[in-house]
Parts: sequence; C-alpha cells; structure tokens
Amino acid sequence: MIMIPQIEGHQKQKNYIKKIIASPSRPHALLFTGVNGIGKSAVAVESIAAFLCADANSPCGKCRSCRQVFSFSHPDFLILEPDEKGSIPIGDKDKKEEGSVRALLSSLSEKPFGGKRAVLIKEIDCAKTAGMNALLKTIEEPSENTLIIMTTSSESRILRTILSRSSVIRFSPLPFDSIKKLLGDMPEAEKDFIAAASGGSMENAIRFSSEKTREELKNFAAGIRKAYLSNSFIEPSSLSAMSGKDGYGLIDGAVNIYSFLLKNKLTGKVTFSSFLNDLYIDADKTLHNIIKMLLSAKKGSARNLNPAFSVKALSYNLLAEKLI
Repeated sequence: MIMIPQIEGHQKQKNYIKKIIASPSRPHALLFTGVNGIGKSAVAVESIAAFLCADANSPCGKCRSCRQVFSFSHPDFLILEPDEKGSIPIGDKDKKEEGSVRALLSSLSEKPFGGKRAVLIKEIDCAKTAGMNALLKTIEEPSENTLIIMTTSSESRILRTILSRSSVIRFSPLPFDSIKKLLGDMPEAEKDFIAAASGGSMENAIRFSSEKTREELKNFAAGIRKAYLSNSFIEPSSLSAMSGKDGYGLIDGAVNIYSFLLKNKLTGKVTFSSFLNDLYIDADKTLHNIIKMLLSAKKGSARNLNPAFSVKALSYNLLAEKLI
C-alpha cells in the first residue's frame, strides 16, 4: 500500500470533485484555477487516481492503478506541462515532439491500455492561442471514458471557448495558519513573516524560507516603508536585490505583506510579531498606495523590464503626484 499524499485545505473542492467524477454525467473537462503553490496539481493527481481506481472507496492507495498514478507511471495517465522556457509548445504537425500539444493529441487518438484514460494539463495558460485552439475539440468532445483536468494560475489568459467548455473549480489561497503549520520548526516571528509574504501559496513560502531571500524581502519592504513615510525616493540599497527576474518574486512578497497588513488593519488587528510590526503603517491610504504601486510594477514583468527600474519609476511618479 502506498501513502496517499496529504493535501492541506480545499476540502470543499475535493468533496465536489469526488462527486462529479463518480457521476455518469460528469463534465468532460475540469479547470482548476487559483494562485501557484496551493495544491491544485496535487488535488488533480488525487482526483485522477480516484477516476482510474476500481475500488468503491477510491482512491484506495492499494491497487496497481493507484500506485502507478502516484508514481506518475500509469500508461493511461498523460501529463502536459510547461517546458524549461515556461511555455507549452504546439509542436510540429509531422514530428509531434514529446511534451507538445500535438504529441498529446496523437496519444489520445490511440486506444487506452485499460478502460479509462486521464489527462493533466498543468498551467494551460502557458500554451499559445494556436495550442489552445488545437486542444479545443478534444476538450469539447474527448474520447469515451476520458477525463481531462487542467490547472491555471491566470484564468484571464485562457480562451473563452475553453472556459465555456470546462467545469471551472476555483481554489483559494491557503490560510495563514495552514502555511505556518507546514513551515514546521522555525521561530514564530519568522513563520509569521513568511506566511504573510506567501499570500497563501506554499510555493512562495518555500521561496521565502531561504534566509537570504527573506532578508532581501525585508530590506526591500523596509525601504518602501521608509520612502513613503519620509516622502522621499526609495534608496538604492533597498533595491540591491531587485535586478533580474527574481526581483519580481520580491515584489510579489511585498504585495502580499502590505495586503496582509491592510486587511488586518481593516478588521481591527494591528498588533503583529517582530518584523511585521516594524513594517506596519497606521494609514489605510498609504498602505493602499503602496499596494497599488507594487501591483503596477509587477506589470513590467510582461514587458521584460528590470524590476528595480519598474519600482523606482513608479515610486517617482507617486511622489510627483503627492500620493505619498
């Protein structure tokens, strides 16, 4: 018997998925949406194990099918995911390269080894329009006894035709206390900071569990606070770790921290542990303007702008408009 992975949270979604998978009139395709690192893919794998398992209490974790699904070796469990460049290629019509949309469609045209087949397409928004269009007919009319589950962290980038033909299931960020629980043995103040910076994503929490990355985020967030309270520009020393694509991860962390502080201020909780308390600003408008500036800076990622430049330019604009 194998150990079925324990997935934190999402019980409502899991119960709903279990019901519709067991239903004779289940939808052909499911789309799991939500921020990265909250367990969408893990729930998808568990759901596929339940779909392919013949036991009445599926997934049983005992049968050959379950063992193969959880070890990613099941012949009727197909996975398509972004490549090292972060995209899902459509592939050549003739060559049908492995890991491409056309290779998946070719595999789906063949008979399954067993009676059922399941497909997991991770981050379908990473496919271009041509790739999504190529998948459309299969999503609309898959082969008999085929279940397709797709995940995305950016629902707005998916073709409306795919959204309309899928049953969309939305996943919420993990609760603050769940993130802290998963962090294990760490000083309480550090767990509070990481959980706030994670925005409910375990993927982010793991990133900020690195002491170096965490200190970079603290320095960046403190620099923003100092600039806003003193009506000055953000000091270069606070942007020293912002160069390169990792800088946008620090922007994400800062957005999450200031959103956490604003949310708690609005609900009356204004006492925080250690460094979060040092970042707190007792002014709704200021917290809102910081979040607004950081969210605007995030858009620079799509244009391949240096994150330090994006933050600096926007902070200049806000200062010029006397919003700080």
